[in-house]
Amino acid sequence: MDEHIVTIALATRLKRRVFASDIIKEEAEKLIRENIDTINSTLISISFEDYGLILTLNNKDNLPTSDIAYFLRTATSAPLRNKYSNLNKMPSLWTRNYFCENGYMTNDTMAAVQEYFQQIKSR
Repeated sequence: MDEHIVTIALATRLKRRVFASDIIKEEAEKLIRENIDTINSTLISISFEDYGLILTLNNKDNLPTSDIAYFLRTATSAPLRNKYSNLNKMPSLWTRNYFCENGYMTNDTMAAVQEYFQQIKSR
């Protein structure tokens, strides 16, 4: 089995602090873990930041990262918005863009992710 490790960061729309609530963090992680097999990938790590989340996964089928990011957004957005009505006030949960890098999280990758989050448009 080939390993294709990829790190992906997704940002919430307009820098909303969606994951300030531990309950929403837990639910998002649960949704990702339940659905990640659908794209034949394995979740290695997940962390939540003020404005989004960072995942490292083994992309077994070597899918394009754009497809993985799209899958992650769709697997979490509607279920979270349906369950937590306060999230429906937002036009959408996620921005369309994403950050990705091949390999495991490093200090350089983390610095690049933080820069990505800072560049996201705020309210």
